[in-house]
Amino acid sequence: METYLRHRDVQRLTEERDHLRSMLMDPMKGVRIDDRPEMEKKEKALSRQIDEKVAPDLNPEQRDKIAKLEKELREKISVGMLSFEEMRKCPPGAIGQHMRWERENKNDILVWKNCILALNKGNDDPDIANVERLRPRTNTLNMDNALVPGTHYDIPSPQFTENYDKIHWKGKTPEEYDKVIASLQEDIDEMKKALAERKGNGSGTKRARVASTGETFSGSCEYCDKEFTVSSPQRLNQAKIGHLRFCKKKPSIESED
Repeated sequence: METYLRHRDVQRLTEERDHLRSMLMDPMKGVRIDDRPEMEKKEKALSRQIDEKVAPDLNPEQRDKIAKLEKELREKISVGMLSFEEMRKCPPGAIGQHMRWERENKNDILVWKNCILALNKGNDDPDIANVERLRPRTNTLNMDNALVPGTHYDIPSPQFTENYDKIHWKGKTPEEYDKVIASLQEDIDEMKKALAERKGNGSGTKRARVASTGETFSGSCEYCDKEFTVSSPQRLNQAKIGHLRFCKKKPSIESED
């Protein structure tokens, strides 16, 4: 038993057939075709293939009947079908069960595909009639001695949970570390609050506060040792960059090479 053509195959064959027809029917090009009998034979073969293998147009009664059949076949095919994990890891008994399932459902799968293609004629989804869509996600076989064991992660692990209170946390108990973390969180919250107040006061107030505290930042050129003293780290970096443009002791590109 063969299945109906997919939408993309119907389009490809139809375009090829129509192209041959246009050449054969062209009054100028048609008479000059050397292998015209062969071309006519190919055009008829394509037309026959399209007529026989394209899903038919369904009326409402036919659609209801095929939809009912598709549901029955879908439920039947799903019985005994291995899950995705069982197909991938191949536990004991998986190969035999899969072979039995394939043998018992081969014809039903083809009929199910035709039902889907008929109900969804014109749908360009390449997986519209893929039987893998019916594969369950729940395992029915014992996965302990699977051929491909895979990896399982338990976070936190039962061992970690059981021994948490016994862990030596670099000289501190878990409770002490909880206090340290809480204290750090308070400091972070205070810094965020101070930053928000500084932004709300404006740049003029910020400059006045820096000037009133008298805080300065110092640095020097790495080539000529020229020193800089400014009121902020940003200005210190800007001063160094501006000085390097004219520093006489800075090595040139040629000397570095």
